[in-house]
Amino acid sequence: GEEPGQFSEPSAVVVSPSNEIFVTDTYNRRVQVFSMTGIVEQTTTVFGGYGEEPGQLDGPTGVVVSPSNEIFVADTINGRVQVFSMTGVYLRHFPTVGTLEPEEIAIDAEGHLWVMGDNLDSQGSLIGRYTKMGVHITTVYPSLLNNTFQGIAVDTLRNLVVVSELWDHYGEKNALMPSMKHRFSFGGHTDINGGDQMIRVTGLCTDGAGNVLVADW
Repeated sequence: GEEPGQFSEPSAVVVSPSNEIFVTDTYNRRVQVFSMTGIVEQTTTVFGGYGEEPGQLDGPTGVVVSPSNEIFVADTINGRVQVFSMTGVYLRHFPTVGTLEPEEIAIDAEGHLWVMGDNLDSQGSLIGRYTKMGVHITTVYPSLLNNTFQGIAVDTLRNLVVVSELWDHYGEKNALMPSMKHRFSFGGHTDINGGDQMIRVTGLCTDGAGNVLVADW
């Protein structure tokens, strides 16, 4: 539906440091914000709306809230990241570099953004790292040409960036330092009874204790 509190293809959910719930309502081209006191009570803020102008969205997917209380939204079809205040007021935006169509977004312990999405020049994907003002720092490509990135999360406790990399039914999670130094990998191709290996990863996140939670589809 289109009313506040209703959704059309929600894509991402994140909880802010102040315990508000942010949901990207993709096909309604907006972000909805809910209060939380044990249960979701009501929609407190709705912002966005279809369009290309600053503050408008087209197919938003990823969302993250910074420690300084700024909301970063992956404005996928418009090929940019938009920044809003905690009340949904537009602050600024920046384009993603080159052929990156932004879909997922995370923020590391240094306050830098990691933006993952499709590479429009190929069938693969890539990740761009940016400052909170949109200055491009580096680009990360999959380890093999046919591989794609499926999810990204940040473990701020250990200052690690966790990336899911897929090829066909092969799924491996790579842990990187923000300097891009590889730390370790886990997972990989297996059958359905493969223990800590995985079939197809569709999402991942980290918790406050530094554990990595993986959706193994």
